[in-house]
Amino acid sequence: MNKKYVWHAAEGATVRKSRNWYIAIGVIAVGGAVASFIAGDVLFSLLILLGAFALMLAGAPRPESKRAFAISERGFHIDSQLVPWERASAFCIREGEPMVLVVETGSILGTVSIPLTSIDFRAVRTEFKNHNVEEVEALGSLSASIARSLGL
Repeated sequence: MNKKYVWHAAEGATVRKSRNWYIAIGVIAVGGAVASFIAGDVLFSLLILLGAFALMLAGAPRPESKRAFAISERGFHIDSQLVPWERASAFCIREGEPMVLVVETGSILGTVSIPLTSIDFRAVRTEFKNHNVEEVEALGSLSASIARSLGL
């Protein structure tokens, strides 16, 4: 199979949180749990503490895993998985460092985010447009935008 563009990028790179981020989550959680305990809702106070602990774990830095991405005449590839052009319904390129290609697929993958670290985003945009994939202003789910705003 002849691939036009191939690049490798770290998946799931997290932003390193400062100590203040963890302290703020802890203070808010303890305050909410104490208020809930005073109001007589012990179960909800435990739920607040468990939720804060889960948020802190989700925000902890993870080891980076490198994945291979490619674009060919048949579609775009994520490691050995091919997503045909017919399955890609829309895409956008999100500005930032690094730039991120977000593709909405009609497959089980749903919305895919691909870091564009070592490839020219203009070449990727051209390939997607040449294969009649619609470029939109923004893509992504509500949960992804919430996670991005929390720094996860």
